[in-house]
Amino acid sequence: MKAGLFASVWLLCVASVGVCAAQSFVETGWTEPVPLAEVNSDLAEDWSPQLSPDGLTLYFARVRSDTSYYGRIFQARREVPFGPFTGVEEVAGDLNASDAHVVLPWVSPDGLRMYYCWQQYGRFQLKRSERESVEAPWPAGESLAELNELGTRLQTPRLTPDERVIFFDAQDIPGGRGGYDIWTASRPDRDAPFADVRNLEELNTEWGELAPWISTDGLTLLFQSDRNGELQLFVASRQSPFEAFGNVEHLSMFDTPGGKSLHPCLTQDGKGLYFARQQGADRSTLDIWFSQRIGAFYVDGALGDDSDDGLSPETAFSSIQRAIDEAADGDVVNVYPGTYREGISFLGKAITVRSAGDAAVLEAPDDFAVSFYMGEGRDSVLKNVVIANSYVGIFITGGAPTITNVTVVNNEFGIEAYRDAEPRIGNSILWNNVSSDLYGCSARYSCIQRQADGAGNFADDPMFVDPNNGDYHLLSARGRYWPAHDVWVLDDATSPCVDAGDPDGDFSREPRPNGGRLNLGAYGGTAFASMSEPPFSLDLNEDGVVNEADLDLFVDLWEERTREEPVPSPPLRR
Repeated sequence: MKAGLFASVWLLCVASVGVCAAQSFVETGWTEPVPLAEVNSDLAEDWSPQLSPDGLTLYFARVRSDTSYYGRIFQARREVPFGPFTGVEEVAGDLNASDAHVVLPWVSPDGLRMYYCWQQYGRFQLKRSERESVEAPWPAGESLAELNELGTRLQTPRLTPDERVIFFDAQDIPGGRGGYDIWTASRPDRDAPFADVRNLEELNTEWGELAPWISTDGLTLLFQSDRNGELQLFVASRQSPFEAFGNVEHLSMFDTPGGKSLHPCLTQDGKGLYFARQQGADRSTLDIWFSQRIGAFYVDGALGDDSDDGLSPETAFSSIQRAIDEAADGDVVNVYPGTYREGISFLGKAITVRSAGDAAVLEAPDDFAVSFYMGEGRDSVLKNVVIANSYVGIFITGGAPTITNVTVVNNEFGIEAYRDAEPRIGNSILWNNVSSDLYGCSARYSCIQRQADGAGNFADDPMFVDPNNGDYHLLSARGRYWPAHDVWVLDDATSPCVDAGDPDGDFSREPRPNGGRLNLGAYGGTAFASMSEPPFSLDLNEDGVVNEADLDLFVDLWEERTREEPVPSPPLRR
């Protein structure tokens, strides 16, 4: 039985290319930027990154290196998107062969054309190089004469995927607002000359706006500006390619205090940002850095649609797997209440899948409800869900995911672990599973019908409200949630799983009074956890802790109840 179960697993890797999400940079979180150590050189300035649409090649400029004073265009490659880069090398061909700086590359989606800036003796020109195939060397480029004749200092060409619209910055084109300005031009096809040159006056200031980067849909523009004194990154957006940009936001999360943040490049799916940083005034510290969006996706089985973007409750997906497919490391998948009849796989991603309200129920009668089989680590988290009526509740092979506050009931197998898997399981309930509750793994602070050995574990009846009809809330004489009627009710008894979680677990979201300790199961640690009496008589605010807040409340109550009513003043005598 066990061997057959393991042999039935087929590994399927799905690759997808997303579209830049129209999500506010400020509203969503980003990881702390880190330098690309495998790309940056201690002996040169590395900047102006541009990532290919498939995420496998990073083009960038390297200046004043140990081999050349002049700026040269380099590339770094990798096997999979978001993996480490290897094979850093100067691009092949005659493109770099000149006594001038060759910098600021932008490469077309098919990898055949490179637009860049050629700088010599104070003159900055935009050029284009075209090669015969993606394996061929890059020839020396030709001038975009129709643009270069507008001024002497044009740089940073960035184009839309069809190469019909270009954005660049320039210092001395007549009609500018001062300093460097961002400009745009268009043409009917990629081989025609550019025309319709326009100053993006809605963004430019009397200071300097440079290094534009345009999203694939033409609706999001990133750039750098010193309008606040230091060079910082900004973003602007618009509703259609025919409108002016607005909604300018300062991307303060990428600031370099006392230094400069430059040359932004957003990945095509909108989930990663490459940019350059210079520490202080020392140009030798100029390196390429990377940050990743900490995103949130939403799933609503009743009202969602997998053709939406999943980025808000109003545009939620209808399936959990659709959200996992779109998620990147650090993202959170929020699942609204309901029953989801699907098997899901974490696909090796360091994400959190959790219920967004009253616990969601996963069912996969002939399948594995949840699978971890691609080396997931502790940052792959499953929490606050019910897994029921499935062949296998949770299947793990060779990984170490975190599984907390889950209720695994009425399955053929509960949680199965193979190939030295080391999941961290806690604060959970495993009950009424036919063949086993746990195999190849252990749990802590959990209610387990079989194999209850382990710190804080026990095998007492969890006392579900109505398991035959799918209500796995815990009975409570102090109060528990009744989802069918959206009310709280009192029971005659209290489940032993109330206040039985890890003593160090976070119970702060449980309703008060909550006993000062985490509940077990899918509702533990949420606003739908069953209640209990506070453990201390001096716990006046019923938060499970006796501290200064209780003392302050005691003083307030004392003053309120002992305050003397003011004595009316006698009437003034005439």
